[in-house]
Amino acid sequence: MMHFVVLFWFLLLVTRANPLEGRIASISSSASGELLNDAIDDDNNNNKTRTGLKQHHDSFYDANSLLLGNEVEEEIVAPHLRYVISHNHEPDVLLSASDSILDDAVLKAGDLLQDDTAHRKLSLATSTIGNFQALDCNANLASASCSNTVTLPSGSNPLEIPCGQCYTFDASLGRSVTIAGGINVKGKLRFAPDVQVEILTPYVIVQGELEITTAHTMISPEMESVKFILTGTSNILFKPTDSPNASACNQQPNGVCNLGTKPFVVAGGRLNINAFPVGGCKTHTPILGKVLKRPDHDPLSFESIRTLPESCPISSTTDYIQYDFEGGNLGNWTGHLGAIAMIKDRALRIGGRKATWQGPLLDLTPMMPHLCLVPNQKYLLTARVKLDKADGSDHGLPTTCKYGQNGSQWYDRCPRIVSKVGKATGGDIAKTKVQMIRTVAPNYGEWVVLSGEATWDEEELAADSTYFLLYIDEPEPGVDISLDFFSLSLPGAESYSDPNDLCGELILNGNAEANGFNPYPVDKSDWHDRVMILEEEGGNRYFHLGARSGASSTTVFPINPSCMDVGVTYTVSGRFRIHSDLAEDYYIYLRAQRPDGSWFSRSIVDCPGHSFSDGWVTCSGQFIVDAELASSVQVKWQHRFHNWNGGSYPVDYDDISIEYASGYVDKLKVSADEVSCWGSNSEVHIASSTYYNFNNEAPNGFITTMGMKENSSGGVVEISLNEPPSIPIISQDESAESMTRVALLNRNVKIQGADSDAKKGGYLQVLHTLDQLQTLVGVEFRRMGQLGNVDRFPLQIVWSGSVSGTTIAMNSFRDNNFRCISIEGTSNITISQNVANRNRGHCIYIGSLATHNAIRQNFVSETLSVSWNDRIESEDDNNAAGFKLAYQPNDCDDNIAIGNSHHGFKLATPDRARLENGQTVSETINKDPATGKIVDVLYLNPRKYQIGSFSKNVANSNGDSGFQIYYGEQEEWNVFESLVAMKNRYRGLYMDQSFRGLITGSLFAENALYNVDIQWSDEIQIVNTNIRGVSAETKKLVQSPYFNKPCVSSGFGSSDGYRMQTAIHRWDRSVGRWLNNGQEWTSQRYYGMNTGVALQNVHFSHFDHSDACMSSMPITFNTDSMRDGHWDYASSFENVTFDGSNIMNAGLAWDKGVNDIVITDIGGRSDPSGKARTASSFVSNADFLKGFAGGSCQEYFDGIAYCSDTCLRTVTLRVDQSETRTMNLRVTRSSDGSQVTGLGTYLYDADPILFAYESNERQFSVSLPRGEYTIEFVEGDQTVWPRYVYEIWEGAPSCENHVISTDVTIVEPPLNTDECTELIRNGDMSLGVTYWQHRGSRDDGNNLLQVVEGGGSLGSNAIGLFNRNWEYSGIGQNLDTRCFHENFGSYYEVVVWFRLEKEKIPYICDRFNSDWKVRCPTITLKTVHYDDPVKEVLDWDYDNNMAEVVLPNDSQTFNMIHGVIKIDEKYSKVNRAWIYAEMFDKPLDLIFDQFSVSKLEAACNVEFIRNGDFGIGYSSFWKPYSSRSKFRIVSVEDGYAMEVYDKPNKWDAVYQDLYIDKSCLAHKDRFKVTGKFKMKKKVDGQEVKCNLAASDTIYECSALALKAYSSSGDPFRRVADTVALASDAYDGWSLMAGVFTMNDIRYVDHTRMWIRMEGTHVDVSVIYDDISVTPIPKSCDNLILNHDFEDGSASFWVPQARDRINVSVVSPGVNQSQYALLLQHTTSNRGFTFDQYLDTRCLVEGDNLIIEAQFKLLDKANLSSGLSCDPSSRNTNSAEHCPTVRLTGRNCNEGNIDAVLWNQQPFTEWDSDGFNNYSHSFSVSANLASCEESFIRLAHSLPDGAALVIDNIQILSS
Repeated sequence: MMHFVVLFWFLLLVTRANPLEGRIASISSSASGELLNDAIDDDNNNNKTRTGLKQHHDSFYDANSLLLGNEVEEEIVAPHLRYVISHNHEPDVLLSASDSILDDAVLKAGDLLQDDTAHRKLSLATSTIGNFQALDCNANLASASCSNTVTLPSGSNPLEIPCGQCYTFDASLGRSVTIAGGINVKGKLRFAPDVQVEILTPYVIVQGELEITTAHTMISPEMESVKFILTGTSNILFKPTDSPNASACNQQPNGVCNLGTKPFVVAGGRLNINAFPVGGCKTHTPILGKVLKRPDHDPLSFESIRTLPESCPISSTTDYIQYDFEGGNLGNWTGHLGAIAMIKDRALRIGGRKATWQGPLLDLTPMMPHLCLVPNQKYLLTARVKLDKADGSDHGLPTTCKYGQNGSQWYDRCPRIVSKVGKATGGDIAKTKVQMIRTVAPNYGEWVVLSGEATWDEEELAADSTYFLLYIDEPEPGVDISLDFFSLSLPGAESYSDPNDLCGELILNGNAEANGFNPYPVDKSDWHDRVMILEEEGGNRYFHLGARSGASSTTVFPINPSCMDVGVTYTVSGRFRIHSDLAEDYYIYLRAQRPDGSWFSRSIVDCPGHSFSDGWVTCSGQFIVDAELASSVQVKWQHRFHNWNGGSYPVDYDDISIEYASGYVDKLKVSADEVSCWGSNSEVHIASSTYYNFNNEAPNGFITTMGMKENSSGGVVEISLNEPPSIPIISQDESAESMTRVALLNRNVKIQGADSDAKKGGYLQVLHTLDQLQTLVGVEFRRMGQLGNVDRFPLQIVWSGSVSGTTIAMNSFRDNNFRCISIEGTSNITISQNVANRNRGHCIYIGSLATHNAIRQNFVSETLSVSWNDRIESEDDNNAAGFKLAYQPNDCDDNIAIGNSHHGFKLATPDRARLENGQTVSETINKDPATGKIVDVLYLNPRKYQIGSFSKNVANSNGDSGFQIYYGEQEEWNVFESLVAMKNRYRGLYMDQSFRGLITGSLFAENALYNVDIQWSDEIQIVNTNIRGVSAETKKLVQSPYFNKPCVSSGFGSSDGYRMQTAIHRWDRSVGRWLNNGQEWTSQRYYGMNTGVALQNVHFSHFDHSDACMSSMPITFNTDSMRDGHWDYASSFENVTFDGSNIMNAGLAWDKGVNDIVITDIGGRSDPSGKARTASSFVSNADFLKGFAGGSCQEYFDGIAYCSDTCLRTVTLRVDQSETRTMNLRVTRSSDGSQVTGLGTYLYDADPILFAYESNERQFSVSLPRGEYTIEFVEGDQTVWPRYVYEIWEGAPSCENHVISTDVTIVEPPLNTDECTELIRNGDMSLGVTYWQHRGSRDDGNNLLQVVEGGGSLGSNAIGLFNRNWEYSGIGQNLDTRCFHENFGSYYEVVVWFRLEKEKIPYICDRFNSDWKVRCPTITLKTVHYDDPVKEVLDWDYDNNMAEVVLPNDSQTFNMIHGVIKIDEKYSKVNRAWIYAEMFDKPLDLIFDQFSVSKLEAACNVEFIRNGDFGIGYSSFWKPYSSRSKFRIVSVEDGYAMEVYDKPNKWDAVYQDLYIDKSCLAHKDRFKVTGKFKMKKKVDGQEVKCNLAASDTIYECSALALKAYSSSGDPFRRVADTVALASDAYDGWSLMAGVFTMNDIRYVDHTRMWIRMEGTHVDVSVIYDDISVTPIPKSCDNLILNHDFEDGSASFWVPQARDRINVSVVSPGVNQSQYALLLQHTTSNRGFTFDQYLDTRCLVEGDNLIIEAQFKLLDKANLSSGLSCDPSSRNTNSAEHCPTVRLTGRNCNEGNIDAVLWNQQPFTEWDSDGFNNYSHSFSVSANLASCEESFIRLAHSLPDGAALVIDNIQILSS
């Protein structure tokens, strides 16, 4: 495995950079360097080699001793390090190496200030703090004697340890000291091994060395050595003064470093703290076993069984009286005061009642109640009564008691039991003992129990009482009272705790059998509820609660609080019957009273819903007594319905029980060696074994102190716990996989904030300290960190480079305010065996540019999240993780994260590496070689780095996910090995947007939502892994309601196994690296395999349930993030096995829109039936997937079929969604003609917003085995075409005999006539938005494409895109790709009429401004095509500016976008073409009126220039040559012209592509090129007349240039220059004219050709008109163009050098014609000529030609006097020779030709006053006929002082 090493320390040099020029500035500020990755091999132990980095670090700084100035580029090369720094800095920011790599600043008394003012504190601003190194004065510190002892300073003076000296802090200074002025260690401060001291101080700054080494073998509070308590609220300002660090704070405000409050800062020094005992002792260890203890209880705390006194004459021990009237004997019963008593139906009946007080009366006087009843003793009174109307009426109807006579009284006319005692002194005492209330009242003729508890006081039981009566009264007169049973007794034995097992059963009389029909001791929650005991057939008695008043109405069973012992486990059970037709669920809870009198509730069992038809249902569970219950003074059993409707249903109860199950955990069995240093009274933390809770009912861990270690045997020792745990503990004896751990929290050395620091504690920071090995071993950090403050963490090493050998180990982090350990910009640190509990924010955090650190064997538990407001901006401590790795590579092995509020481990690397100052780091900076300006920056993307080792990590019981892994974009495989994730609240492993991840040898079990959830991640492998659902043991463990439980608790899922993505994340992902070939950086690319996930040797178990988890599934599909409903996540199984019948829920995926799942089973070993022997496939149970199967297809669970012996590969066909809803896909196998038909996959037909999103294409797919196939789209039986089709091939499965891309042919139906004349459908918007789509955010419903009724230019409809959220949002349409395929070389004209609106007001964009705020929309053509011949690799191109806004564009209605698209070779092969408008400010709305893409006829033998006269009033076809050139349409005398202005240089103006039918072109074709122009000064608009000879001035003339592009080169030439004009010609316009001959075959074979205006000065604007390029028909009658100059111009004639020959058009000409041509040399060199190129096609060998002309010679001095010459002279060097014509040929077969053609006219004297005839006849030679170019030249070697007038020059056939 290779790991990229990111070497970055050099970046500390750069502190601030200006934005880059150009487009880079809009991307990011430039990181002032370039990083090159280097690979370092793993050693045999898979550990990273770190020793080399020190060498890199040293050699870099040696090489970097230079001063960087403005605009300087320096390249520095060190071993394994290359970077480029490009600077554009302010001078005072740049530092030399000696300034930026700074040593420790020495703090003197005068250097340190305490200040509360608003100085800038450490944050991103720390980047301007220099680096710190060892002080020069400490060079000999290692050998310094430490015999000096510390003397404490007085007052507010600091303790300063002098540089170069060592001082010892010994025990003589006391156990507690305050150093109010702080501690500044310049030299060395050593603490004596035996010292025990607590130091209160506002700061500690270490510039030298701080050494603490303890000699303890045990850790305990008694062994505490050194404790620093950081205090104070003042900012500490630090100004270093000693070399080499004196300038380290110079860039800070006022030249001082503000360290904030309570700093413990290492600035160039080192910490050497070794405070953990040596040996095999560990900081945390697994719990191997448990020793349980049953608590003892004091019998005096329990009520004992009561019996009747021995003096009582009654023989029974508990029953004082009892009557059942079965013998027909009235006994002592009579009717009260005249009522009639009788026995009727074996019951006492009292009739003849005339008053309410008449009823059954029992005289107890003979039974000596004063001897049998004890004052204030609780007795049970029970009577079974019946009320009947004396006349027998109303039988079965409600009694008056049931409704009352007085309305508001609950007991009106209801029976009661009254005690009446006669006093010896006269009078009596009458008291109601039991009162019936209306809710218990019966109907007439119905028996009912009247029962209750009764007491009598001493007065009532006085021995001298004259009588003692009990009677029943109160029903209205005329109602008979019957009595079937009556008793007065003490509670039975079952109403008391078993004296031999006091807490064995907490519910007394839970079976309703203890006290007859008296429910004692059971009560009811509401006084008006009715609780009674009923008896079923068979004699079983049970409790009945009727007339319930609410969901919380319940029976109440009292519980003795003495049995509430912390940690004891009780089993709760009961039988219930609910009188409801609907199933109602409920829970059992304990209601308890705190010592302060307040009450609380604790749920102990959740009961599943059931109805009356279910009969009796048992509900049971267990709970553990927690500390709050243990401290309660009253405890009651109650129950409650979840649904408030449960309040109206009667409930029956029976066999209610809370039975002792097990004692509390008294001792833990652990490894003796691993706890050998754990001392008595040390605090230990026991981690959670259950699911995370966000409330306090079920804590996520437990802290107690330990007692003695006992019973050591076989390497195992028992440690006693001083407080029993109140959470479940799973030991190794019970489950090696689920066992929890215990951690030691105390350390003998402590650094902590003051007790009062709720959020703003101290912090320890190693700041920019280079080359210093730090050792922090065995330190307890508590109340450290400053919540919400950047760089204020308990322990942070910040931007200190490579510190190989630095160790952070065996420390404890407890109750800290903000994080635990934070590493940024620092490498090669070992972080091991640390323990952390209840800290806020990410605990162990590896940040930016921190690499090659080793995080091993750390234990993090109960990490808490910070609030949103307390988080650091752009950080996510509000979703805290135990471990967060935000940079790679780093090793992370053997760590444990349990019970953290959100995540156990989070790997999330940003897409940009950032320096300490926040600037992004560049990897490559590309510059223009000519200018040196930056043109492109490739930013360093840490996501491209392979992670370090990540193995054997455990993440259990966390509040969200065990492992969260994001953004792996590396080329190599990231390996996640031997992971364990169990009982996490949501996910065991969550992976998102990652690539090439290998998960191997891992266990994911009982995670409540998904065990493995992988989203938007490709090429993932899961190997040799177990994935499990919820076990029965875990269900039992968490059955108490205060535990969260999967499948039941709110927010918890059904613990599915693996949630599988349905869509590939990045199709055809480009994977590669940047390589330096020695000259430039290039990208080496290859493509990913387009595969999803591969499962190999994965076993799924525990997914078949019959309870609330019955929906749990081994494999489920992510239909929440399914993109478009189509399956393209090519995946495979190999030996994937399932316990049980559940496999995957493909049926549910089908219901959600995914109906085409295909998963390859490599080798067939995953066949649920075990029968397959070769590659097979799991598929959705659809015919179109099974139609070509090679073997049988068997349907299994929930919509999945298994097709044996079938290797399938899927091809997806994407098409336009418009009007394809009714299309089907027909696939025909060529070998046998068999067919399958498939429907498209689409989700958005009913959603107009998403339907209109252009990328929401309709998809058809088919999965095929090997064979040849044709695919066509059909509607009915007719073959149709969906505008475009392109194939997407999933990654090739790992099996043979699947289809390959070349096996498939897509049928394109033939085109109809004129079907490609216009490519846009509904271009006039008459059909609304039909066929139109938009580009924007797929999920943003605010993007509205809608009809604008009447919004067109003539009141027609328009369409608009509103609420755009992106500059690239626009409107477009798919074009028929057949027209591209069949029209190679054709042109299409794009015309769009549009309007922009901002808040419904027309908005005019700026055609020439690229700023997003004002720029105009352009037309883009998005195309899809294959990058390879076998159609495996697709590429998407976005060709911008295919059409652009033309001028003018200031209309308040509609403006035009115009352009031309050529169907070139690329476009002729496209598989999709979507044309659209985009790239303008997102707040703007876009409205279309007309949109056309129509075939543009290529020019053939006609005018090549389109809109050359600008007569349409628009600038169509014309574009600015430079993005900075501007133009506009202006009015001129005869119409319109174009004005070009603000050119950046003279070559830039406007240009036009020429759209020519190349078949009309031939070699040597000739064309006239003309155009006219005017010039104006830029400053004042005054007209400027151009000068033909001027150059680089405002008088320079314009020209026309032509460029062609071809496969053999790109020729460029000027084709028309400004020509001389007669003064009265062209109405003040200047004229460009020329002849262009295609004598270069590259012009004929061009792929593109354009013409451009150029040449004028930047300080003038130019108005152009009548630009023309027309073919010159071949005519050999006269080879000279413009032979007589009668148009007033010198068109088509070219001066050999404009500044050497003066040309003018003069009057008159020959025979008083209007014009002739005047030529004059302007220098003494007379060799320059005036030329015209000839049509060489007319120079045919053997043809006879004659040249004719009229010449006149004038005196140059006055241009009026004629001159003469000697016609006989034949010497061009003679001053006497007459004018001649030269004939020149170039590129001739036998050499170039340059012939002087002398005048052959037969005259001997030159007419100096008139025109003289010239003629010369010649025969075309073979050599002349072969020349590529031929031209005639005039005015060669004119005599000095002569000017030549020419007219009527011709070349004719003779």
